[in-house]
Amino acid sequence: VYPVSTGIEPVFSVESRKLTRTTRTGGIIVGRIVTAVEVGKIRKERLLTIQQSTGGDAFEVLNVADEDVYDFAIGCLKRADRVRIHFVDRSFKRVRWGATGRFVDKIERLE
Repeated sequence: VYPVSTGIEPVFSVESRKLTRTTRTGGIIVGRIVTAVEVGKIRKERLLTIQQSTGGDAFEVLNVADEDVYDFAIGCLKRADRVRIHFVDRSFKRVRWGATGRFVDKIERLE
């Protein structure tokens, strides 16, 4: 559980450095990050749940490959920022338990 906080760094976007340029097909989701989960000690799995609408009826789960992107997402979660998330679809890769084939490529804070 992350407490809501203010006064965190004024960075407005971060882009993944772990995804190759050839896998940049996917889409964009606009909403709020409502959960961030990191599991595993050696091979870490990071998942974000994004609420796409204000009605609370549309959610999307995305994987995060880059630790910097995950840390930025935690900051957005703490501030309850609206974000624009660019993702890539890598469903051809093997995924584990609750993970999806969609990976976060870039997160932008919206004002």
